[in-house]
Amino acid sequence: MGFWASNETGGIASKGSPCIWGDSFADILDAAMIEIEATFEIQIGRKPTPEELRRGLMFAAGGYAQKAKEQKSDEVLKELGAFDPDTVKESEE
Repeated sequence: MGFWASNETGGIASKGSPCIWGDSFADILDAAMIEIEATFEIQIGRKPTPEELRRGLMFAAGGYAQKAKEQKSDEVLKELGAFDPDTVKESEE
């Protein structure tokens, strides 16, 4: 399990990117995507398109950002990227 800087498309970025991603987060999101796809098929009768998935993720992310803004919590702001990426440990893979 490791962490890495990510770029705008979700790929690995050069060191110093303010966005961090990791194996454990990806595993959680993979499981959620499988559940979303299955629920979509049951309720809508087909798999979601990539654009529907993107918009759904943006909808959820917008709620997360709003919660952080309302709480003004240091912990939530750190989760949103208001931290020094150089303090995040490099992957040991």
